[in-house]
Amino acid sequence: MAKKDVPIAEHSLKEDHRPSQQWYWDDWFSEFGLRACSLAARGLWIDMLGIMWKAKPRGALLINEKPVNNKTITRITNAPENEINKLITELELNNVFSRLENGTIINRRMYYKSLREKEITEKRAEAGRKGMEKRWGKSDNKAITPVHNKTITKITASSPTPTSSPTPTPTSKPKILFDADTKTWVNICNEDLKIWKEAYPALNIERELKAMIAWLFADWPKRRKIRWKRFITSWLARQQDRARTTPLFRDSSKVPYDPKAWVEKGD
Repeated sequence: MAKKDVPIAEHSLKEDHRPSQQWYWDDWFSEFGLRACSLAARGLWIDMLGIMWKAKPRGALLINEKPVNNKTITRITNAPENEINKLITELELNNVFSRLENGTIINRRMYYKSLREKEITEKRAEAGRKGMEKRWGKSDNKAITPVHNKTITKITASSPTPTSSPTPTPTSKPKILFDADTKTWVNICNEDLKIWKEAYPALNIERELKAMIAWLFADWPKRRKIRWKRFITSWLARQQDRARTTPLFRDSSKVPYDPKAWVEKGD
């Protein structure tokens, strides 16, 4: 039976546990070799197609991976053996099916499509295996230890031999977070404030942190962030750059800004 090709990527390549297949009635009625056969021969061919659909490989007339002969078809169809022999000869003379070297009957389109799908599956599996080897092959025999958990001890000629007492592992600093319920920053310590004040001298850091809260809740939760510390430093960097472009550059946390001061001083 002639059927139109279905793109491989549009359906599963799995052969097991599929109770149905696509059927093209236009191809069934327009196949001249099959149309030339008798009604009985076409009915027998339908039964043979069902057996071939369930076979492994798909498209070959096999039951339990063994070729099906005319006697077996006779028992399946409950028809006389001489009539089955006549109908199969009629189908073969009209080139409805082909045979493998061992004589097994096959539906050409179903059989070769099954082989092509099996080849594609094997290529995908091989590509996946090579990808895994390339990704993990170099690290199979190496233990990966996080850098922050390593304890490094420098030993010099004058230093004593390290004792068995364990060196305390440095604990990581808690991440800066934002509590949306209380509208407050969490885990901002004095060390962070000191660093920011030194890095952005033109800004009032506490005031900028409050301005960030107001900006966030103007369109919350769309403005929710993941890396809050990076958000804060980016904000402060932008505000610092803007402060440098103003006519008067001064620390707003100490001296109130006077828009006319630079004109009077001639800056």
